[in-house]
Amino acid sequence: MDQYAESKRVGAVSEVTLITPIKPGRIPGEYRTYRRRLENVLDSVQNREEQDIPTPIRVIKTIHYARWVIHEPKGGRPELIFTSNFDGDMKHYFRTFSLTMPDMIDRVWQNCEGYPEDGAKEFEQLWRYVKKYQVTSRAFYSAYRGLTVSQIHLLAALKARYDAMVSELHGDRHHSNDTAMLDALTKMLLEVQGPVRSGPVVAEGD
Repeated sequence: MDQYAESKRVGAVSEVTLITPIKPGRIPGEYRTYRRRLENVLDSVQNREEQDIPTPIRVIKTIHYARWVIHEPKGGRPELIFTSNFDGDMKHYFRTFSLTMPDMIDRVWQNCEGYPEDGAKEFEQLWRYVKKYQVTSRAFYSAYRGLTVSQIHLLAALKARYDAMVSELHGDRHHSNDTAMLDALTKMLLEVQGPVRSGPVVAEGD
């Protein structure tokens, strides 16, 4: 693994990819293998997401997306691949994991080789583990490079409020000023949607 990999950053958004080898064999005192236990943990997270039941990962409000993949190369050992896009600095990102959801991190990566015995609560050990298994991303693209997760949610909320207002105005034709207001708001939205669709609406690095 590339111990000296660095997280790439585009505007407000950073990325990370970890590839960690899964422990071979069975868990002591259990019939399950480490791989099976890992699959159970990840399936539980996915099932909750599909049912819109909050998972610990939602606590961190800077995550654009996170993905875990169990990969088994031909003739090789199974590996856990973790990829994520997030706002800000990578070390701060994993420190937030350590502070807010160490138990979830432990349930996932305790099935992988080299994971610290003290778990994610000991951040410096977790950080060394992360850096050991981080790999270099050769190319990284972010569609909303200047927007943080909170800004994206805000824009979505504003759009929903605007759509509701337009729907209400369309349903009420009794006021003479409504048409002029609707035209002005529509023009405003079209002007705002242009930069939002084509690129960032805030400066890089904000």
